[in-house]
Amino acid sequence: MEDELKREVLEKLRRRNQQEVLPFVEVFASNRKERKRSETLLREVQKLRNKTAELGVKNDGLMSALTKAQEENAKAKTSKENSAKVSRLQGELAEAHKKNVEVMEMASTANRDKEQAKTELETTVTELKNAKVALKNLRESCANLESELKTALKAAEIAGEEAEARKEDKISAIARVEKLEKENQLLVERVMEMKMKEAEKMNEINELYEDLQRQKKASELKSIANEMNATASASMRGLSLDSSTSPGFGDSFVGSIPSRQQFRSQTHEGATHRVSCVRSGEILGTCGDDKRVALVNANSGHVSSYLEGALGSLLDLSFSPDDNVCLACGTDKAIQLWELSSGRVRHRMTGHAQKVVGVDFCRVNKQRAISCSHDRTIREWDLHKGICVNSTPCASNVNTVVYGDTSQFVMSGHLDGGVRIWDLRTGGGPPTNERKGVHEQQVTSIQLLPNEREILTCGRDNVIRILDCRTLEVSAEFSDPNFRVGTNWTNPCFSPNQSHIACGGADGAVFIWSAIDHKLRTTLRAHDAVVATTTWSAYGLASCDKNGICILWS
Repeated sequence: MEDELKREVLEKLRRRNQQEVLPFVEVFASNRKERKRSETLLREVQKLRNKTAELGVKNDGLMSALTKAQEENAKAKTSKENSAKVSRLQGELAEAHKKNVEVMEMASTANRDKEQAKTELETTVTELKNAKVALKNLRESCANLESELKTALKAAEIAGEEAEARKEDKISAIARVEKLEKENQLLVERVMEMKMKEAEKMNEINELYEDLQRQKKASELKSIANEMNATASASMRGLSLDSSTSPGFGDSFVGSIPSRQQFRSQTHEGATHRVSCVRSGEILGTCGDDKRVALVNANSGHVSSYLEGALGSLLDLSFSPDDNVCLACGTDKAIQLWELSSGRVRHRMTGHAQKVVGVDFCRVNKQRAISCSHDRTIREWDLHKGICVNSTPCASNVNTVVYGDTSQFVMSGHLDGGVRIWDLRTGGGPPTNERKGVHEQQVTSIQLLPNEREILTCGRDNVIRILDCRTLEVSAEFSDPNFRVGTNWTNPCFSPNQSHIACGGADGAVFIWSAIDHKLRTTLRAHDAVVATTTWSAYGLASCDKNGICILWS
């Protein structure tokens, strides 16, 4: 900084010299030249004065000689010698007059030159005075600049000291920040350890509760068995006779349209966003705003247990192919993996930057799952390690995602109304196929049909469509003037025998269409709020609404 100030002051001095010194160099040179010229003229004038004095003396002598000659001429006018002498003297006098005139002219010229030189000298003296004044001013400016330089150097020294002090403060602050970061990291680790301990305690409590429930059920079943022991033999004989001609429960149901409520259960405090079921259909799983997954017995409608541990509203869930674990995602930007047998949290997987809105298990590899988020990414997860193994960026927000017929391809529905197919082997490359404008508004759900050749989509444009998995060509549409999609994640469902399609509406009704002729068959009304989600199994058609009510239709 001190070198910069010196360079700046030197630059100011150079600019000052250019403005205040260099313009007067020629003036001083001209002054010296004129002074020399004036001294030369003064010497010439002095010589002319001396010569004029000599000529005056000589003229006076000639005049006296002429006077004498005139006197002598007067005495002897006839004398030739005097006449010749007079003539000679007159000639000399004329010559003297002529020289005197020349001398006078030279003296006059010298006087004029003297006056001009005097004037020039006065001008030069004036200019010299002005130059002296300017030089004085320049010296004063130089003194001021030297004073400013000293002040600037002193300020630079003070600034350097302050910079050193600030540098020390910065080093101290960085050390404090690093210390705080370490403390924060320790606190985070302690919080995570506490959460894990709390989760383990919760798992232990759940296990204890399940043991008590099992003991209670065993006791109740034992008492009921004792009471019904007398009539059991007759009842079993009657049932054995009828069973040879009666179809099974599932077979009798799948070919019919549900019309009555088998049960009505309050599964959540707040809205329910998704309902799904295990492969057998015996257990229903629902998730909602209360940050829990409710496991509902499809026979009784009672909630057998809750899966807890999520930190935000849950928006989607999926059961593993072997029905041993459950996967759910939500607004806490994380994916939670529970064990169904114990309710224990196996993994909490993070990596998305926005809320996670869709999740799906791979049907051919239970250790793989897919998720989508409003951070415009689709991520594949290794459930054994609980880590992300693949991330695919998307151009539009993803609302729903599902595996294709293999573990290599996934299909997604987007906010722009398009459907896209992705090859996970490309490692985040562009979609292998896409169809824009499948729906006029955002896609709320996409599902792979059991035949694995078609997908079922639903959009906020109040239309349900069936698309070919390979070409994404629309093969069927389902709609009704009274049908309105009520949420951004409303999902329709197929009946087990793929003969009907059901979907909840914004008016609280459940609409059922024929998959053969695409006509609306019936409308089930029992909900008091928007029906957000449906699923269909051999046990019946389950529908859940924004009030947390789950109804099983049979």
